[in-house]
Amino acid sequence: MDIGAKIKELRKKRGITQERLAEYLNISPQAVSKWESGLGYPDITLLPTIASYFEVSIDSLFEINIDTITGREQEYRRKYKEMCAKGDINGRRELMRTALKEYPRNYEFMDNLARSIFHSISDNKDFDEIISLDGRIIKDCNDTTIVCSAIYNIVRAYSYMGEYKKAKQYANMLPTYKHSREEALIWALEDGVERDIQAQNNGFEYMLSAFDTLLERSGMGAGALSHRSAPLTDEQEIMIYNTIEQLYNMIFSDGNYLAVNGKLAQIHRFKARFYARHLEKEKAMAELLMAEKCADDFENQKNKDIKYTSVFFDRLTFETDDYVRHWDSSEHGRILRKINQWDCFDFIRNEPEFAALKERMESKVKDLSV
Repeated sequence: MDIGAKIKELRKKRGITQERLAEYLNISPQAVSKWESGLGYPDITLLPTIASYFEVSIDSLFEINIDTITGREQEYRRKYKEMCAKGDINGRRELMRTALKEYPRNYEFMDNLARSIFHSISDNKDFDEIISLDGRIIKDCNDTTIVCSAIYNIVRAYSYMGEYKKAKQYANMLPTYKHSREEALIWALEDGVERDIQAQNNGFEYMLSAFDTLLERSGMGAGALSHRSAPLTDEQEIMIYNTIEQLYNMIFSDGNYLAVNGKLAQIHRFKARFYARHLEKEKAMAELLMAEKCADDFENQKNKDIKYTSVFFDRLTFETDDYVRHWDSSEHGRILRKINQWDCFDFIRNEPEFAALKERMESKVKDLSV
């Protein structure tokens, strides 16, 4: 039974005329007649009002088994989360394309697809698809979190396309840090412990974001500053790496870095590149070995719900349930990719210590993928 026939059945069961229903919905009786004749369908925005009027659920208007649908949607979410943890970006793309064929108006799946495409862009068609998907979300979705995610993603897409005017237009639609949900929750939570946890969570995320932004000034990342900043002197570049490393060491003075091990591994990789460019073999190898140690600690400590002990974050736990990887399957995979990719290491590739490091990385990446 289609929705028009269901509305007709409910209307007649309650002895309501088309005119009365139309008056309640602020539409014409002809519109109701078209629905019931199968010549048209109600606007989606009317469905909650229609369901409320007849005192039924929206699902019952469509005679949908919501439990079955929810189960299938949850299975897509489970598979997507699993692929995020493994870094299977192509699998994520295809999974969300399949999900959207079944649930074409599921904005969560739409957002997942747009973000997955962004992290695996191959040509301009990918940018066009991102803008199309995110544009639909921004226009039609009522979930603020999903809309903000879409806005952020479309800003990145326009930025990489060089269309900074459009990127800025969308960026200005987002709330400021000061007026974010996370800041508001500090006021909204009644329990003191919950407020403390929220405040520490905020501080942790702000710290990571701020330090990442400062590191991008060195050209280390692929973010907003890395392709537009003025060149640095050698002294300035190594100063940036050392300063952020020292700041992390000060905040986590007991060495219990947990998730921050991933950030430190990244810093050591780029310090190794810096010294390799200057043909300083011992320093380059020392930094690569430090990157390996941080990668080992990160991979060994994840999924164990270990608590931070820093005085700044002692309410928090290292959780990786929502950890998302893009391409690399692990921190070891990142090291392996960089030492293979960067030709600055060519002068030590045949050195026994470097060859042993590469062999260990290959073994650890293989072990994780099994």
